Amino acid sequence: MENKIDFVITDEGGNTFTVERQKKRSTADALIKKLFLSKKCNSDLVDKMAKNKLNADQLKQIKNGYKNGLTDSQLESLVNSDKSAVEMAEIVEIAMLINSRE
Repeated sequence: MENKIDFVITDEGGNTFTVERQKKRSTADALIKKLFLSKKCNSDLVDKMAKNKLNADQLKQIKNGYKNGLTDSQLESLVNSDKSAVEMAEIVEIAMLINSRE
């Protein structure tokens, strides 16, 4: 990944620092990072699903949310929401709309 030097800063002690802007990561890089670097967060989410005694329909809605790109924090909110599967389906749809605007 190429970096572009935006500017150089020199502090009072004469130390020089360069400030660089990095190119935005590709979608593949972001996916790899999510899969391999966020295992702890995903593991915590699985633990929460197991502890919340969700029924099969609620789990299907969480799975639908995951497949449609909801963030781990959105999924965690869904797991902790105590909503019915029908309500969860609506929440997933709304979250997908919100995420598509970002």
